[in-house]
Amino acid sequence: ALWASLTDVSAFPGWRKDLARVELLPDENGQRGWREHGKNDVITYRIVTSDPPRRLVTRIADETLPFGGTWTYELAPADGGTHLTITERGEVYNPIFRFVSRFVLGYTGTMTGVLRAIGAKHGETVTPESVAIAP
Repeated sequence: ALWASLTDVSAFPGWRKDLARVELLPDENGQRGWREHGKNDVITYRIVTSDPPRRLVTRIADETLPFGGTWTYELAPADGGTHLTITERGEVYNPIFRFVSRFVLGYTGTMTGVLRAIGAKHGETVTPESVAIAP
């Protein structure tokens, strides 16, 4: 069920309150794509790797943004349910946005929001664990 929620991108606005809508895009080089229309931005994504139901890697596919990178979702059985780990490998190209990201916005807010939202969708209260941030 968790894998289905992570891969049914057209249903994201139903459980992710940060999204107004999702636009499905044609495949590109065999990679599924979509565009998320958020409250403050629009970001295009592609699936890089899909190993159901264990591992999913997505990347930001919009080179005009001041940031980019990948999210790796890893699912593992845990206590009669599933443990979900999200690893972000991000890049911030613009020095001003890099400063704002580090000292004003923070790096983990979006991941925390997604983890809590998908937990709520599945009837769980999620408390994300501490994360390590590599420089």
